[in-house]
Amino acid sequence: MTYAQDTPRFQRLAQPWIASTQLGSTLLVPGIRLLSLPNIGAFDQLQLVRDLPVSGYALFAAENFNNDLQKIFSSTQGTVQSPTSEPIPQRQPFKTAAVRYAALQREWQLVLQNNQLQMSTTTISDFHNQAKVVQKALDQLAASPSASNLLASRATLTRFQFQFRVWMRQQIIDNPYQFKVWENRLATIERLLRYGERRSQLRP
Repeated sequence: MTYAQDTPRFQRLAQPWIASTQLGSTLLVPGIRLLSLPNIGAFDQLQLVRDLPVSGYALFAAENFNNDLQKIFSSTQGTVQSPTSEPIPQRQPFKTAAVRYAALQREWQLVLQNNQLQMSTTTISDFHNQAKVVQKALDQLAASPSASNLLASRATLTRFQFQFRVWMRQQIIDNPYQFKVWENRLATIERLLRYGERRSQLRP
């Protein structure tokens, strides 16, 4: 319940929870209180949360979700997908990790197609190949949760995260904000794996 009437206070309330090392694999879902909050303030807080390493956000309460806010969501978040297309992180952490990583890959693909990343042809090829290795491992874990598949997923993701800074060294200079957002999303995927490991009794 990180409820605040302005975004800086909202961030001050949420940040200690996000940065805490004592929470381990806990999935964090900051709450945005819509009551008496201007629509632009709600959207500003939502955008902040999207860029942080958290598993999602909660809006309180449904009765305060007005038509104007719905229009803002429709124009900025795209069309609503069917409820079954996006797994619930707390119920299906491994499937959520695979789905979110696939979305991240699509974003990277779009950025590369628009020549917004400065990488050599060799680096792009290596980046694509390693990204596919991670996706394959996450998909396999989502389809068949086991201790060995979890170990493989975590290992490939850890290697990818380490190498990501090397691949993105020019992006860190050119667009540090974008790089940090991507790094946070990878951290959220890693947290989903830890959460899934904690709540599941996986067999080798």
